[in-house]
Amino acid sequence: MDEGMTERPISQGFQFARYERFSLSPSVKNRRMGHHHADYGKTRSGSAWSVADILREAARQPKDWKKHFPHVLEPQPPTVAYGCDPLEVEELAKHWLTTVKQANGRKMRPDTPSMVAGVISWPPHRPVEEFNEFLTYGVEKLKEIYGERLRSVVAHYDEITENQGGALHYHFWIVALDGEDFGVIDKAYAADKGERKRANSTDDEKKKKVDKYGKKYATGARKAMGAQALVDWQDMIHDKISKKFGLLRTGPRRERWTRDETMLRLRMAESKRQKKIAEDSLMEAAEKQNRIDEENEKIRLRQFDLARFENQREIEERALKEDFYTQLFDAADEKAHREEEFDRRQEAIECELAESERLRLEAEEESKRLIEKSRIVLTAKQELAVREQRIIRFIEGTPSQVLNTFKEMELEKEKLKAKLESVTRKVQSLEKELVVHKNKIFALESAVVAMRKLVGDIYMWIKQKNLDVANSVAMKFNAIMSALNGSEAEGTEIDPAVEKKRGSEYTLKK
Repeated sequence: MDEGMTERPISQGFQFARYERFSLSPSVKNRRMGHHHADYGKTRSGSAWSVADILREAARQPKDWKKHFPHVLEPQPPTVAYGCDPLEVEELAKHWLTTVKQANGRKMRPDTPSMVAGVISWPPHRPVEEFNEFLTYGVEKLKEIYGERLRSVVAHYDEITENQGGALHYHFWIVALDGEDFGVIDKAYAADKGERKRANSTDDEKKKKVDKYGKKYATGARKAMGAQALVDWQDMIHDKISKKFGLLRTGPRRERWTRDETMLRLRMAESKRQKKIAEDSLMEAAEKQNRIDEENEKIRLRQFDLARFENQREIEERALKEDFYTQLFDAADEKAHREEEFDRRQEAIECELAESERLRLEAEEESKRLIEKSRIVLTAKQELAVREQRIIRFIEGTPSQVLNTFKEMELEKEKLKAKLESVTRKVQSLEKELVVHKNKIFALESAVVAMRKLVGDIYMWIKQKNLDVANSVAMKFNAIMSALNGSEAEGTEIDPAVEKKRGSEYTLKK
């Protein structure tokens, strides 16, 4: 049962459904047989209107109000429940007419039926909400009956006012598929066409029936066949659509029922409808229970998947932690390695800087020596030039000039001798200082080696608290200080009193 269907009280209601066939251009016969229609204000018969006229009446366009729907005081746009817009159906009908031919091979006449238009109404006293269910259910059943031939379905809500009367209803339009006979969508038309062929197939001219337009057919049989096809269509609509909503197939005027008979039939129809509703409710409850069971099963499976996902997440989390700590330790090792490498490189750079500084100092010393040599060479050249002048004076000068030159040379000789003695004394003094510095360096190197050993002994003393070790440490320390003092005083006289006082200052006490 459709969702939203609820139990309804007993109410009257009869099926109202009908359909008509329409052509693109009404035939001359239909125009002559037309009668005055009070609602539409024009002369027409069942087929006097064309396909375009009937579609414009349903489309509710303001420009067509006066001609096609003057009976609607307050027109509203129709509600398209299925398919295309009503005005588009005309093009579909025109296209279908080009895909079929007459029996003689000629193209179809424009007054040939090319579209079926139907309408199904809802009782005026029934609620609008039920009509919406009625519309949805009816569209589904029409799609089952006609398939792709059902082109459009629209609902009209603008003909239910008190002054107008009227009822809620929906229109539907059917166009055959390309190349199909029109009788596929209109069984009454197919029956009428078949009866005409049968009546005109006899060889006896007296048995043929001819109407005033020259058409030969068996009138009684043709009408009976067409009427039965229409009755069958009404029964089909009732079985597939109306019966579900408690509508009776025929009304009281048809079979001349009394009120009691009518009420009895209505109660019986309502009883059947309520039984159907109960059965549908049971089926719906069973379906809901099945859906609940399916949802519970889905929930159980989801819970199982969730637990499995949690386990997987914990495993992945542990793996991620292990990877993280492994990467952390690797990064720490890498950092330590890089720091060691950096220290080594820094140490190498410092060594290179020290070496470059040493080379720079050596270069400076070398440049100073070169400058000094240049100065000496320049001085020697100057002295050579002076000596050359003196030789020239010896050769070319007078005796007095030669005597003066000898005197100058003697004076210079004395000066050079004095300078040589002074330089010799300075050199001796520097040699003594060099010996003293060498002794100091040797003593310092020995003291450094002894200090390293002393540090180890001090560590053992602190660790073991041994008095013998402490005495040994004190003796070693005094020996180191004595060695240092002796290196400072080497090459000079040592005062015993001063040395005793200096040694006592470095005595290590317990």
